[in-house]
Amino acid sequence: MLEVKKYRLYILLLSFLSLSSCDGYPVSFTKKAEFIFPKRPSSNAVFGLDKLTQKFFQIKIDGKKTLQENNLSESAIRSIYLKNLQLNITPDSRGQVLSFFESVEFYAEAPNLPIILIAHQTGVVSEKTTHMIIENQDLKPYLISDFVTIFAKVTGRLPDQETKIEAVFNLETNIDLAVACQER
Repeated sequence: MLEVKKYRLYILLLSFLSLSSCDGYPVSFTKKAEFIFPKRPSSNAVFGLDKLTQKFFQIKIDGKKTLQENNLSESAIRSIYLKNLQLNITPDSRGQVLSFFESVEFYAEAPNLPIILIAHQTGVVSEKTTHMIIENQDLKPYLISDFVTIFAKVTGRLPDQETKIEAVFNLETNIDLAVACQER
């Protein structure tokens, strides 16, 4: 009887150790992109930026490569959510603030999937940084596809001087640890 308890304890300990080895498995990752907005022409005309900025605010992500770089397998992922999207004026664009934006909407699209709104902000304040309002969208189908395109529709005016903006996307994955551990 003592021998059986000893083996049960040994099996329980091995199970615990194998699961605990997955504790360090990454559950979040960050993607960054920089965009340059040209300065406004000398006339004071107001420009609709939505068509102009789509070519600036566009990032293509190789979903499979991103998962591989972050040691994530498609089968171990339950969901992927955007947790934070921050726009920052870069240090080399001194004196600029984001107030030239009236509204910003970020979308995700991937082959054979609908285009979805993932984040937005209206009335962007006179700051060097703004946090977008995040939509509660599961991005797993987009990020496990061959590639996903994130783009923005923006309205407002062109800035007074050329301005570089960094977009920082923080994504959080919900991992099925049992599947992740079996794959290791």
